[in-house]
Amino acid sequence: MRGKPLTIFLLMLVLAGVGLIIVGSATSWISLKEFNDSFYMLKKQALSFLLGLISFLILFSIPLNTLKKYGNWIMIVALFLMALLLTPFAVNSGGSTRWVYFSGFQFQPSEVVKLAAIIFFSALFSNTSFNRGSWKAWAVAALLALIPVACIAVEPDIGSAITILAVLSILFFAGGMPIKQMIVGIPVIAGGLAVIILTVPYAKARVLSFANPGLDPLGTGYNQIQSLIGVKAGGLLGRGLGLSLQKFQWLPQAYNDFIFSILAEEIGFLGVLAVLGIYLALVIVGFQVGLRSRQPFNSLLAAGISGLLAIQALLHIGVSSGALPVTGITLPFLSYGGTSLLISMAACGILARIAKEEVSAL
Repeated sequence: MRGKPLTIFLLMLVLAGVGLIIVGSATSWISLKEFNDSFYMLKKQALSFLLGLISFLILFSIPLNTLKKYGNWIMIVALFLMALLLTPFAVNSGGSTRWVYFSGFQFQPSEVVKLAAIIFFSALFSNTSFNRGSWKAWAVAALLALIPVACIAVEPDIGSAITILAVLSILFFAGGMPIKQMIVGIPVIAGGLAVIILTVPYAKARVLSFANPGLDPLGTGYNQIQSLIGVKAGGLLGRGLGLSLQKFQWLPQAYNDFIFSILAEEIGFLGVLAVLGIYLALVIVGFQVGLRSRQPFNSLLAAGISGLLAIQALLHIGVSSGALPVTGITLPFLSYGGTSLLISMAACGILARIAKEEVSAL
């Protein structure tokens, strides 16, 4: 492994390594309280990291033509995993059913669906039989795109639904969707989001609290207020690793939905800039790989994966810094959560494979 594949691998390792450090800090107190072991949650995240390395190597070793060939089945399997949320194996937490628990193993199907959808639509749009000049073809594609979006939205998980919708929009654009269809589609998407926000109580409450967190400082506005306190407390250099105050349950879900707040509090503005620089480098390399690819499937796949990492990071940071309503989106590689880390590392394995095949083709 050398060149661009090695660069992708090293950038991923650095981000995941930073994630282990900050998760160890953010979870130490709650792990001690809940499990009588300060390292309990860190050890689980470390196991997910090892599984993520294995997933990276597996995806790196699979020819991209194989992914394209079985794109339909990958999507079907991902939707089957989503269907498990309707079974007794599903776990409800905080009014949302997002996790499946089976034999001591818990995972989040929506994370799998995100990557599966990228593979499926990259294969669809790169297929020579797909008629880019046909309104009917794009309408069918749009209806297919609504399936994973709707499945995630009804959990409910509006943040992940918005994420996959944004990523698929990138793929539709990169796949050659005519401007006329895009002009028609944008207001439809905007209208759909507005309906969801107005009809889903918790989504509406989050938008209202975002507009004015002070309306309910101990309720819907509490997380946003506490997150901002953590970000501002970090100052230029931070309090120091392990010295966050917000992690002592002042900020709920500090170790996943608001890990950026803990990161900013402990390493400060300069440290955050360094981490964001690594994210930016990974996304830029990913898009470069896609732009230089001569295979349409490879190019679309790289654009989708890079877009997914960038959009999730932007949404998470935007929420933690008070620039966006609370969405519950994890920060790739840094947030606590095995499925998120594993899928992010698997996605990087695909990116590295694209880079390898493009070099081999020269």
